[in-house]
Amino acid sequence: MTEPLKCSRAENDMVALGVAANMLIAAPPFDGMRARDLIGTLLGQISRRHYVFTVQGDQILGYAGWALCAEDIGRA
Repeated sequence: MTEPLKCSRAENDMVALGVAANMLIAAPPFDGMRARDLIGTLLGQISRRHYVFTVQGDQILGYAGWALCAEDIGRA
């Protein structure tokens, strides 16, 4: 039987940053971002705990990060 998908966060923020950066650096649309911009975005999300990893068993399958903003900015 396949293990269920779960959302989780890393116990260590720097580990989370490294894993997220490694996952996203070569994936569109992030592969076109400057490293400074990508790392800055991830660091902000991770330090605010505005992220999760999608995990199945011991394998990390994905990353989701978000930011809060005013509704009009989000709609724009």
